[in-house]
Amino acid sequence: MPETPQKALESSKRGVYIFFLVVSVICIAYSAENKWTGGNWKTIITSDGSGYYAYLPSVFIYHCFDFDKLESLNKGLSASCYQKNGKVFDKYYIGVSVLLAPFFLLAYFLSYLFGFNPDGYSMHFQLSVAAGGLFYLIAGLIFTRKILIQFGIGNRIIYFTLAVVVFATNLFYYATIEPAMSHIYSFALFAASLYYVQRIVRGSNTADYWKLGCAFALLVIVRPVNIFCITLIPFIAGSAANSLKFFRNVLSPAHFIMLLTPAVVFMCLQMLIWHAETGSFYIFSYSGEQFYFLHPHFWSMLFGFRKGWFVYTPVMLIALAGGLAVLIWKDIFRFCSFLLFFIPFTYILSCWWCWYYGDSYGMRVFVDYYALFALMLALFLNAVPYKTVFAIGAVAAALLFTAVNWVQQYQYTNLILSRDSMSRGRYWKVFMKTGDSYRRIFYDNPTDSLAYFSRFIFFNSFEDDPWGAAGSISTEYAHTGKRSAFVDTVHVFGPGIFMQANNLPLDENLYAHFDLWVYSNDTANRAALVLNSLEPDGTNDGWVGFPIRTKIMPPRWEHITGSVQVPFIKTRDNVLKIFLYHSAGRGAVYADDLKIALGTPE
Repeated sequence: MPETPQKALESSKRGVYIFFLVVSVICIAYSAENKWTGGNWKTIITSDGSGYYAYLPSVFIYHCFDFDKLESLNKGLSASCYQKNGKVFDKYYIGVSVLLAPFFLLAYFLSYLFGFNPDGYSMHFQLSVAAGGLFYLIAGLIFTRKILIQFGIGNRIIYFTLAVVVFATNLFYYATIEPAMSHIYSFALFAASLYYVQRIVRGSNTADYWKLGCAFALLVIVRPVNIFCITLIPFIAGSAANSLKFFRNVLSPAHFIMLLTPAVVFMCLQMLIWHAETGSFYIFSYSGEQFYFLHPHFWSMLFGFRKGWFVYTPVMLIALAGGLAVLIWKDIFRFCSFLLFFIPFTYILSCWWCWYYGDSYGMRVFVDYYALFALMLALFLNAVPYKTVFAIGAVAAALLFTAVNWVQQYQYTNLILSRDSMSRGRYWKVFMKTGDSYRRIFYDNPTDSLAYFSRFIFFNSFEDDPWGAAGSISTEYAHTGKRSAFVDTVHVFGPGIFMQANNLPLDENLYAHFDLWVYSNDTANRAALVLNSLEPDGTNDGWVGFPIRTKIMPPRWEHITGSVQVPFIKTRDNVLKIFLYHSAGRGAVYADDLKIALGTPE
């Protein structure tokens, strides 16, 4: 018989402390090995995490939103910045910065106590983010444990489930390698929100309404799409009657004010930040990025080799299938409630213009909701009798998939797996391979890919053809010949080429490969080759940028190569425009001998 909630809550605290201590030690050791040594600490705050974190040094250290200044300290920030009303703003919401504020302020205090560099990006600031990631991982696991206890799950299964969720999924990666990303914070807040919904359904004190309001408001201000999680309330409630009871309780005036107040506070704070950045109290910060609800990538998101959730986190297939099997057998209401959340939510996520969500280990958007899938796994394991073939098989599969996850995580961090352009052939080519000879094989051999692009290669030395931008051709610098293209603060848009989509392969895995020479005397410049998909009436269907920032001082011509996925091309009537663009910076950026090739990765 399953343990009662009260009995489970009164079980040995020693086991709880030991479990979380072991998890913490492993996380710290792994993070120290991979991110604290050499200069690796400089990349704890990186990628999207640079944008999530940037509010803290802006507010507490520099007292302004000078993103050019922050860019000189953290090179990953430029991808997070856009312009409105002539001002640069951070496209990400403030939720992660709010959650990291205590850790940041501690690092700031230590700067003055010990004379450390108080620039917001020195080693102790970076490590404060690592500490924050670990804290919210443990917090999320604690709330997940409480949820499982309330569902009558026994201690052995609880600890096994939590261990699987940490070590057999990409949750561990985002807690230790990229802790500035939003996912570990959403994981903790999502688990807390589910727990307090559960408490209110079962009958609770007034404080639980405040706690739910704070947890859910922060969850949404971290990533607004998280608001969809409200559709999980019937699943947690367990019946239509309990669901109605929950909504009656929370919609009573006193309780509703408790729930709404945190949301109003955090939204006002976000609006004040927007106003300080741009002069407007509201902006749509993801301009040019959108959902395509008629063009989902549902199957690819779950089973595709590029980023498929079940390919890179296979243990979740056991959790989902096993949990659904138990629910359809024992609890048809929860079975239907779960599907009414999971199917529409996955559909919506798969309709995002960048459905694979860029450079990431696995399908990172599901990390936020691992408390729910931990429950599904625990329900399955709890329903299977001990020492049966099914139980032994499930445990063996979970252990096997843990090993697979660690190998794939190693492959991703060591550039054996491509960051964003894996395919079936590439996946099996390096499956479970860890040797040094496999590192960067999908990065260092662009000519391998060019063989696929032979029909769609464009070249311009800018000697004769300005590609529609004669005012952006310079004779001051040239890699070969006498001319090059340039962009600067005046000539923001440089030369470009228009391609009719009916001449291109309409493949969702279509890539552009760039090979060019770049010269600039300002390494903080944010110049890029932009790919823009346009409908015949000029409607923007999406864009993506390939940065061409230089890294060498004193300046000289640098050879830059790389690939980026072509934005979604809706119909053969679309036009694909590729052009030089200067988004921010002080000096000019020169480009020469530009080669563009289109095709699909091998």
